[in-house]
Amino acid sequence: MMVDPLRIGPDERGTVRLYAVDIDPQDRKDMLRPKPDTPPLGARLGALLGVDWIDPDHADLFDVADLESLGLPGLLIDGAGIAEADVAPLRPKLLGIEGTVLVVYAKGFGEAPLDLRPSPMVVPIAAFAEHKTPISFAPLNSDAAEGQLETDVEEPPQNAYLTVILALLALPIFVLLVGAIVWGFS
Repeated sequence: MMVDPLRIGPDERGTVRLYAVDIDPQDRKDMLRPKPDTPPLGARLGALLGVDWIDPDHADLFDVADLESLGLPGLLIDGAGIAEADVAPLRPKLLGIEGTVLVVYAKGFGEAPLDLRPSPMVVPIAAFAEHKTPISFAPLNSDAAEGQLETDVEEPPQNAYLTVILALLALPIFVLLVGAIVWGFS
């Protein structure tokens, strides 16, 4: 399912946005390894899309050639959980993209709604919703899975007098041990 690549909804989950970035390879490397006197990566990624911050743990900036045989369609399907049916109409376009791309997952934008204002060097390619496989539970086919557990398990009775007697016997032994240790070090 396609979603708007420039509008982030409140508490958005499960979306992946893809952008082409016209950036020199050396500038990309410098951006990914910021120096102490430059803005952090999250701020630099945010500047590409016209926002204050993009969480770098939920975004990837890379050269498409780094994907080798996987390609952008494979990354989206196998790496990001996008349904193949959603990627198929864009496959020729995705295979034709060269250079740097920015992939931002929904958590990269935080939880507030945003309207992105990409810089002139950024071109939105697409935005997708992750494919969620329905969960189903098959019944267990085992005799061990039949029946119910008993919840009325009786605890063995505890003899309170026995506990007191053991404590009274252990106390003098403990005092003798401590005394021997203290007397031995003096």
